[in-house]
Amino acid sequence: MLRKIAALVVCTLALCGTTLAQMPAPLFDKMLVFGDSLSDNGNLFTATDGQLLPPPYSNGRASNGEVWVEYLDDYLGVFMINNAYVGAQTGTGLKETPPSIAVPLELNQGDLRIPAIGTQQQQYLLADQPTENSLVVIWGGANDIFFGQANNDVSVKNIAQHIRKMAISGAETFLVPNMPPLDKTPYGVWSDLETQQILQAVSIDFNWQLAMELDALEKELGITIIQFDVYSLMSQVINDVIDNPGSHGFIDVTTPSYIYGPNPPEGFFFFDEVHPTTEAHKLLAEEACLKIMEELLSE
Repeated sequence: MLRKIAALVVCTLALCGTTLAQMPAPLFDKMLVFGDSLSDNGNLFTATDGQLLPPPYSNGRASNGEVWVEYLDDYLGVFMINNAYVGAQTGTGLKETPPSIAVPLELNQGDLRIPAIGTQQQQYLLADQPTENSLVVIWGGANDIFFGQANNDVSVKNIAQHIRKMAISGAETFLVPNMPPLDKTPYGVWSDLETQQILQAVSIDFNWQLAMELDALEKELGITIIQFDVYSLMSQVINDVIDNPGSHGFIDVTTPSYIYGPNPPEGFFFFDEVHPTTEAHKLLAEEACLKIMEELLSE
């Protein structure tokens, strides 16, 4: 009960602008992040001595500022260990560099390899361990699709294995976002109708399989898996803004803001063809914090 009350107090105060110094003790002892460009706060940038991702990207983030886990870290007031990499896929090993990175830099295949989520975990576990009070964040799967993984079952099973590995290592609480609506990104919107339909279908199928897998895994392992429905959240916001520009604080949900140069007007949801702006990341973090509160209060 005390932990549930702490969840309510921490999230409510943080979202109301209370400083960390004024807040109660953190809900978790640390937040461990594994994933791809939606969560990487500069790991690829550091690993390539600042070559990736260059400006207008913000210090290697695939956005114009902080990504959602950085905001969530602030809201929860917890120590974050971020292991995510731009371009990461699910599974294990060092994977091929995404074309979005390789082509502009004229990289040959094999010049740069990205640690998959399972490998990120292996590297983390060499130096540290989660505890029963840790929050483990795992978000991936989009790069699998972009690299042509036609069978979502493979990616979903990989994510289940990533959760299982951390649970065996001591973690009991997980936050797992699902697939965003890929057809509603600028990349999807600008594609032909057939591609849009494929992106929509594969996103929906991925999320259906993921939800089923996570429900079963939670019961099997006796852990808490907080399923964060990013698909529905982003779809709702995008549809609302299309119908009523200015709602949720956004005026454009189909155009990448970076095309306007270093000082774009405010109100864009997407920074490039597939990645949200930092303003959109902030919205995701707010909803994730509330989802954590809701889940823990319902236990």
